Amino acid sequence: MDVWIETTQGTLVKASATTHITMREMKDSGNWEVSVSASAAPAPVASGLADKAAARTVRNTLALSMSTAKDASTPQVVAYDDQERSVTTYNLAA
Repeated sequence: MDVWIETTQGTLVKASATTHITMREMKDSGNWEVSVSASAAPAPVASGLADKAAARTVRNTLALSMSTAKDASTPQVVAYDDQERSVTTYNLAA
């Protein structure tokens, strides 16, 4: 089934097209960001993460969620919840 990733801008990126999941320190704030990319520019998924360890946790959870969601019987959306500081997988509602 299709898996989609929700970005911080509210766009959806098809997980099967994703070739990179990147974490990087944001120069202006010192916080960290996790982004996904394919042929287009990287799309932030989680921003304002406190440190490298938090970014690594989000990156790894995102990768694992993408891997397990592909076997679901309905299309899935993988999104980062800023308030909960967690990655969650949802059924894609019409």
